[in-house]
Amino acid sequence: MSMDATLQVRMDGQIKNNVEELYRNLGTSFAEAVRIFAQQSLLAGGMPFRSTLKSWEELTETDERLKVKFRHE
Repeated sequence: MSMDATLQVRMDGQIKNNVEELYRNLGTSFAEAVRIFAQQSLLAGGMPFRSTLKSWEELTETDERLKVKFRHE
């Protein structure tokens, strides 16, 4: 697959630095993570995860089990 398109995203500099370090520690790059996200979005026909307005701290045990189950399906 040819990589002939460029995507520019504006975001907070500290978030960018933190996420770049995260993916570097995982042995990949932020750019590769974005490409994976795009492919998974196409496969899922939408967001490749369940979006929620609750933070992890606000989730009940049932919510957490459903969220983790959904991630592994």
